[in-house]
Amino acid sequence: PYMVSEGTGGFTEFIKGRVALPFMGSYSELKGVFRHEMVHVFMLEKIRVVMNGRRMYNYVHPPLWFTEGLAEFLAHGGPDTDAEMFIRDAVTHGRLWSLEDLWWIMGTYMMYKEGESALHYIALRFGDDAVRVILENWWKSEKFDIVLEKSIGLKTRRLDEDWQEFLRKRYYPQVMYRRRITEIAEQVSPDEWSFENHPVVVHGNGGRDRYFCLGYGMGSIDLFELERTEKGKWKRRAVLRGERSGRFESIPLLRSRLSARGDTLLFVSKAGERDAVYFYDTLRGKVAGTFDFGSSRIINSPSMSNDGKSVVFVGIDDGGRSDLFLYDTASGRFDRLTEDYHQESHPDWSADGGTIVFSSERRDLEPGRQRAIYSIDVRSRLITRLTEGESRDDEPRFLPDGSGMLFSSDRGGASDIYLMRNGSISRQTFALGGVFDPCPTGDGESFLAASYNRATYHIYRADLIDSINPPPADVEAIPDAAWKPVQPDSGGKYIEKDYNIRFGLDLIAAAFSVDPDYGYMGNGAQMFLTDIMGDHQIVLLFGSASDDFSNFWENLNVGVTYINRTRRLNYAFGAFHLASYIGSIYDLLRFERRYGVMGGLSYPFSKFRRVDFQTIFKYMERDDDISFIGTQEGRTTLLSNHLSFTDDNIVWSVGGPLNGHRANISIGRSFDLKGSGYESTTLHLDIRNYINIGSKVVFAQRFVNRNAWGSDLQLFYLGGAWDLRGYDFRDFAGK
Repeated sequence: PYMVSEGTGGFTEFIKGRVALPFMGSYSELKGVFRHEMVHVFMLEKIRVVMNGRRMYNYVHPPLWFTEGLAEFLAHGGPDTDAEMFIRDAVTHGRLWSLEDLWWIMGTYMMYKEGESALHYIALRFGDDAVRVILENWWKSEKFDIVLEKSIGLKTRRLDEDWQEFLRKRYYPQVMYRRRITEIAEQVSPDEWSFENHPVVVHGNGGRDRYFCLGYGMGSIDLFELERTEKGKWKRRAVLRGERSGRFESIPLLRSRLSARGDTLLFVSKAGERDAVYFYDTLRGKVAGTFDFGSSRIINSPSMSNDGKSVVFVGIDDGGRSDLFLYDTASGRFDRLTEDYHQESHPDWSADGGTIVFSSERRDLEPGRQRAIYSIDVRSRLITRLTEGESRDDEPRFLPDGSGMLFSSDRGGASDIYLMRNGSISRQTFALGGVFDPCPTGDGESFLAASYNRATYHIYRADLIDSINPPPADVEAIPDAAWKPVQPDSGGKYIEKDYNIRFGLDLIAAAFSVDPDYGYMGNGAQMFLTDIMGDHQIVLLFGSASDDFSNFWENLNVGVTYINRTRRLNYAFGAFHLASYIGSIYDLLRFERRYGVMGGLSYPFSKFRRVDFQTIFKYMERDDDISFIGTQEGRTTLLSNHLSFTDDNIVWSVGGPLNGHRANISIGRSFDLKGSGYESTTLHLDIRNYINIGSKVVFAQRFVNRNAWGSDLQLFYLGGAWDLRGYDFRDFAGK
């Protein structure tokens, strides 16, 4: 029910078996994620079959490191360059977590990679069948440690010791011939935990270079400028903060890089329903222009030509093809450069504007992890392959004078930076960790790059190295046949069926609520049911406010609500019977019973703003009512309408809000349809603001205004730990 980060690479829901997969234009990456998630599905089924065969129906799941490690182990077939990088860095810096302590980093990418490495060690030492045996022995104990011992003869602690010793023997020798990034480059970002990527150089007036990058800010992805202080230390300054408004709803850190021409910096951010390209004027410190592409919701890595007339970018069309597009800045016209199912990425213009270089999977007829660097002639659309080999060549950028090109590649066993110039390729880095996304500085004598070191990503600057290397081998011609995805020919029969709504149980939970005004409000049970897509939801509530069974039915709390989220305008309707004690204008508690029907609408203008409307038709019974019209037995029929507007861009952490603001204004009107004097109007205004003034300190401000009018006044309270600390509970009361 909560927002899923775009950094999430897919997930399997264990309760109902639903699998969600993101598609970002790469069919090879989609295949890997699909295999990972299907391993979860088959593992759960494997354990269920094993346990049911022994007539054992209650069982625990494996620890998360084993579950995710197994999925990575079977999905990829072997550790890739990134997996090697994470484990090599952890081992050589003494930062590898033991298997018994992996719960400290539960759910992190590092936990995935350590689990994968441990599974590879088990398969290498005991054979691939050992992994299957562990699952087939699941019935032998509820403790994973015992299952592991009965399967491979080792408990978790001994397995961990042997595995870590194996990793030390494998990776320690690499310290002899690989160098730490700090030995070969200068770190130009603050020395603190971060995830900084996609550096870019803006060649400002006076020949002074300005450095920019993307990175984690205060709970969001932000655009930073890297600056050197008077004391010689580097600091970063947030230029634009993401996830604060619909204009910059989400700046993609993992898939789209920055680029610059002159004083203009280009970046991508989600704006409303689709991505948009922004032109940021670094001199004035403001956005100078923007454009989006109606045929593509996802845009990556824009790059502007030197004359400023054209922008090339990668867009994913409605057919799932990731291709190169041109945008004419004068006419606003779009032109397609490529049209196939191969993923293109990270385009960059040549100095003369006649050629674009990019990276692509098209080197193989069927997309795989290997990538190569290509160039395309803008006029003739002729594509030429520039690099060769069984490697992942990526992220090309031309030198300022056009004499050469920098790119990243794992051809040496790890991701490093290479320079292609004068027909030869020379290695620029030989780092212990990985080095990515090079960007040359203004003088063409050095470059910026992102590097993984000591479990964090930082930006570094290194000098260019010109070495005399033999020219690379001739590059093979591009095959004429273009790959496209096809259905597998399995000989089976497929029956297409319309989607039918079938509800399944998502959650059963105890229902307990505490209201800041009235305190304890009730208990009971709640059940949540949804269809497979989650667009149709049913919420059931059952409980009782009675202390015994003498008036059980009169004190029954029961409700059913249906919520439809198939479109942007969400709607809901339901019925209820509720009973509880509420306050009065004389601060007395009285029993009230109400039953009826309700309906509601909710319309989000963006991720941050929405308007809600709710109408309730109910019959009300109130015992010993005291009002302005005297003491009476309160019975009437009411129609209540509520309208509210919410603006919320809070960035949350585990401990609460980090920064941002929240504002809600709501007005409600209750009409007494029998004219018994139970009409009321309420107006609520609640504004909250949070300012982060330190790594562990947040300055919180709140303004609340509540008003009530009418013959049946609602009483408001203040005081107590929930709303005003330092005062007793409900110390203040008023209308």
